[in-house]
Amino acid sequence: MSIDKALAQALAAPPAPVYLITGGAGLLVQRATDAIVERILPTVGPRSFNVLTLYASDPGSDEAIGMARTPPMMADRRLVVVRAIETAKDTFFESLDRYLDSVNPDTSLILCGVGFPPVVKGGKNWSARLGKKLTAAGITLTYSTENLRPVEFAMETAESLGNPLSRPDAQLLVAVVGADLGRLVCEIEKASLYVEPGAPLDAATITIACSAVAEQDVWGLTGALARADRSAALGALHRLLADGDSAHRLLGLIVWQMRVMLRIREILARGGSFSDAVNEARGRSELVRAVQTAMQKGSLTAAPVMARLARAHRGMNGMKAGEDRVLESLVLDLTNPA
Repeated sequence: MSIDKALAQALAAPPAPVYLITGGAGLLVQRATDAIVERILPTVGPRSFNVLTLYASDPGSDEAIGMARTPPMMADRRLVVVRAIETAKDTFFESLDRYLDSVNPDTSLILCGVGFPPVVKGGKNWSARLGKKLTAAGITLTYSTENLRPVEFAMETAESLGNPLSRPDAQLLVAVVGADLGRLVCEIEKASLYVEPGAPLDAATITIACSAVAEQDVWGLTGALARADRSAALGALHRLLADGDSAHRLLGLIVWQMRVMLRIREILARGGSFSDAVNEARGRSELVRAVQTAMQKGSLTAAPVMARLARAHRGMNGMKAGEDRVLESLVLDLTNPA
């Protein structure tokens, strides 16, 4: 899997005395920490003598700073890793503050976690107090949830497992399982077991591996929506709900497949061939014909469809009417000829 530019630079540089690796994207913080640890381990000699890993909440975690001051034994370097620094007490940060005034150049001290503890009334702001010292002493890496790109992350993770994942199929995966990176990794690893080594993870595999519903059943629902066949659409919806998948996942699949139908409509509207549209529909010629019929009726236009999907998404998150009722309302909305 590819790594971010800042981490790549940190791995290419000589081992630093101090690393601060923090942020709300826990999986990325963990991966960056593990990568730095693997970079340094070949320099530490006997690990039992020169490697210490603990959590900041552990009793006696202050001893980590004393260990960082100690010269390595029969090796070039000592490695000290302190995890979950957001749980550390003032005594730990006071020891760290003194250590940063004169770091041991033969130790790599890795501090990782969500971040510094929140400032409480009357407490100390350790982020403000230590931030400049940490930056001056070593390398700082930050992984904020605001900068997450789950679709790209899914594609890179699948590629690293040897099973390519296209952008449209990665978008489907995120729609089905959500944007949590740890969950995405689990689902991609699970999906990769369904295919041969080197084979791509396509929509069918993702639907089978990551959702309880069958892909053809969802296509049956979306085809009925394209035809504005309210009875068939409601019947398909109720069968899918009875099969046991969650309403949230089912909504994600419907949103993704409605977008596929809008792309089919766009191909046909700009004069594309029927075969081009069938390729977009992954060989489902009946779906293309349903879209053609909807276009003749003047329905299935992008703005109203996306607005209705967005309204259903908001309703699902609020769950004021119940998840199943939200989906039923969406089907009625999408099959409304008005």
